Amino acid sequence: MPVSLNLSRAPMMLDRGKVRQALLAIMHNATRYASGSRLSIVAKLRGSEAIFQCQDSGPGMSDVDIEHAFDRFWRADDSRSRASGGSGLGLSVVRAIAEAHGGSTSAKRNEFGGMTFEIALPTDCGSRGSQSVLSP
Repeated sequence: MPVSLNLSRAPMMLDRGKVRQALLAIMHNATRYASGSRLSIVAKLRGSEAIFQCQDSGPGMSDVDIEHAFDRFWRADDSRSRASGGSGLGLSVVRAIAEAHGGSTSAKRNEFGGMTFEIALPTDCGSRGSQSVLSP
């Protein structure tokens, strides 16, 4: 899967292990459900938030699936079943980690026909000391 990176530093105080888990889960979803597509990873500052976006050019999701993407145990279709390894918990864990840091998550279709999943975290979140999650 071709990957493009556009990473900016955003010094933050956060739980490095948990945020890393969330970022990896978003990227893992793209490799599982949009295989063969292009993947774009973006980390940037937007106001007082650090933004992480994972964009793919895969098949995308329906409006209903987007609405429920971060719900516990939600699997968008039969291909995302427990038999194929999906429990429906990955993105709900991502949302829980973002919210525990005072942040949010979103999913939307993008101009490539695929999906953009976003994690937005306030740059003043957490209390464990400033640790870099991604390094360009």
